[in-house]
Amino acid sequence: MISRCSSWQQARLFQLFQRLQTHVEGSGVGLYAVKKIVENAGGTLSVASHEGEGTSFTLTFPA
Repeated sequence: MISRCSSWQQARLFQLFQRLQTHVEGSGVGLYAVKKIVENAGGTLSVASHEGEGTSFTLTFPA
């Protein structure tokens, strides 16, 4: 879970092999793969983060 995502982190969030949390296991491939799958389907994936509220991911697909 990403409780707050700074603009610096948001810039790296969807890059291959990027890990923003060090206390959990993972290879940093998940969000990169999700974004590529969504984009290949003609959609978009975005992130919005607000301090004290958390982080939201929005997937949008064409009708």
